[in-house]
Amino acid sequence: MDFAPMISAINTEAPKVVLAIMAVAALKLLPGVTRWGASLVVSWFR
Repeated sequence: MDFAPMISAINTEAPKVVLAIMAVAALKLLPGVTRWGASLVVSWFR
């Protein structure tokens, strides 16, 4: 049984999957981070 095609498929697809997961995580975190950053900037100008 030759696993080379499966391994190469995993190697080419894995980065895309990781990037997709990271993008979803970033989108989920972004609103909180944006709010925190905005309040930080506002506090500097007070």
